[in-house]
Amino acid sequence: MVEEEEEEEVELPRESNVSKLLTERVTKLVVVLVLFLLFMFQLLSEEGYRTQETTHRQGLRLLVELYDSGEEFYADYQTMHALYLSELDTAFGSTYPLVLLQTPDPSLPAYSDELKVLEWEPGLRSLRKPEFQSLRLSSRSGLEFVVSYSTRLEARVDAAGNMGRTTFVCFMLALSSIYFTKDSQLLVLDPLESLIEKINLLARDPLAASSDEVEQAGIYSFAKNETLKNYKDLDKLEINILEKAIVRIGQLLALGFGEAGGFIIQQNMSSSDDLDPLMPGVRTHAIFGFCIIDDFVETTEALETEIMMYVNKIAEIVHSCVDKYRGAPNKNIGEAFLCVWKFYDPDEIEQMDMLGKYSNKRMCKENRIVADLSVYAFLKVIAKINKYEHILEYNQMESIKKTVSDDFRVRMGFGLHQGWAIEGSIGSYFKIDASYLSPNVNMAARLEAATKQFGTEILISGDLHDILSEEFQIICREIDTVTVKGSIRPIRLFTIDVCIDDMIATSDPLINKPMKERKQIRDKTRKVFFQRLYSGQTTTWKEITSDYEYIELRRRHDKNFDMLFLRAYKSYLEGNWAVAGKGLKQLLKLRPNDGPSINLNKVVNIQNKGKAPDDWKGYRPLTSK
Repeated sequence: MVEEEEEEEVELPRESNVSKLLTERVTKLVVVLVLFLLFMFQLLSEEGYRTQETTHRQGLRLLVELYDSGEEFYADYQTMHALYLSELDTAFGSTYPLVLLQTPDPSLPAYSDELKVLEWEPGLRSLRKPEFQSLRLSSRSGLEFVVSYSTRLEARVDAAGNMGRTTFVCFMLALSSIYFTKDSQLLVLDPLESLIEKINLLARDPLAASSDEVEQAGIYSFAKNETLKNYKDLDKLEINILEKAIVRIGQLLALGFGEAGGFIIQQNMSSSDDLDPLMPGVRTHAIFGFCIIDDFVETTEALETEIMMYVNKIAEIVHSCVDKYRGAPNKNIGEAFLCVWKFYDPDEIEQMDMLGKYSNKRMCKENRIVADLSVYAFLKVIAKINKYEHILEYNQMESIKKTVSDDFRVRMGFGLHQGWAIEGSIGSYFKIDASYLSPNVNMAARLEAATKQFGTEILISGDLHDILSEEFQIICREIDTVTVKGSIRPIRLFTIDVCIDDMIATSDPLINKPMKERKQIRDKTRKVFFQRLYSGQTTTWKEITSDYEYIELRRRHDKNFDMLFLRAYKSYLEGNWAVAGKGLKQLLKLRPNDGPSINLNKVVNIQNKGKAPDDWKGYRPLTSK
């Protein structure tokens, strides 16, 4: 016995919400259209406006009957004949005018010799065949009575009715076509065009995905949003779900790749070839900022799973400040953040690099603004991590104090340098990172590491200092000239003196707002800031000197101390370390905790006993990376 194989049940695909909605709307429209047509066809039918013609038939029959009745009714026959002709003046006569009457009686005025035609109305020959009718009746003697009357008005009514129906049908077809098209346009075509617009926008500018502007991109997106803004269950339509998914993927790509990866995304989305994430790099000039959270290993041991929240809170401050001041966060490496400020005109910086001399005198306004803003951004980060209550609360956590120290505080080091770098993807087909490769990137990291040695919050290279505006150069203090590992070129080191002790604690005004709203507020603030900056309404110096956080950071700045340090530092560079040593001792009496003075005093007085090396050239190797 052969067992029949059970047929597998084929699961039919579920009808999409778009299909359901479109079918429902089309069905409703068809039903309404059919009912409306049935009603209007009856209304436009000429039968309702036509009067039944019976007078000519009855009158002719009465004439024949009177004629057949004999001579005794001849007078009545004549009267009836005259009455018949008088119908021309009545309303009925105006509807069906008499145009011909043929009788066999020679005594009546309607007689003709041929007994065939009496043209009561000369317009008979102007009537077309459908515009008149003739009735024929015969008497008992076989004589024929004929009456012809015009049906032109009836024909015109019929023609008008036909034209009305035809016009109405055409109008309804056009109207229904518009409504059918409107539904497909509303639910399918406009969302599809909007989706294509967004994809094209992301292909041209992948970083636009991180902006809210992509949601309103293009005329189709605007039209769709305006039409459907009051539409229920819009989010359930598959094409809108797909659009949101693509925008969300674009946003994640922009977040993951950053500005450095924008070119990679753009080239791969614009190309019809296979995916090629490993593309040749691009040489560029930029400012590189490197910052690290101090005591990270010990803090991780103390916070365990909460370490993510700790890092992300600090990361939001770093990233938001960098983004506001024209920078771009590039890499997050645990406790470290690499940030990049691309120059407005990198060729200008390239030319100065080739000459080996940087100067703000030969720079355009836009490049100088970028340089100033990189310093401004890191100063804002320093202020916020020492003011915001949701960061300061970590300073009081017992678990961290036990692991690190009783005087633990959230601190970061910052290094800033500028120069060339190769921008591109690093990795393989399994995993890539979009970043920058250059000794200049490493220099920024070494400057950050040196902040601990110099006891400062921030270190700025001489290459960056030289392209800052004159006002920003004034607030920088030159503290040493060194060579780093792997380079023989001396680098001047600058810092900006800030006081982070006892800053007034405040809450982040955006901390309790949803993430999307926080970003919208920051984007709007950033847009207004740059409009004012590039239009000349303000300058970077006006902005920073009116910033209450900057003012609080610099509240203990002492110009006299700076002058004394400058004298000692010049003696140090000139090799006159005896004078430099005395000056440094005096400085430490005035400010015992000044990191740069402590560091130089260690080099001059402690390690070298106030005597410069015989081969002193005005710089020394940096012992710490």
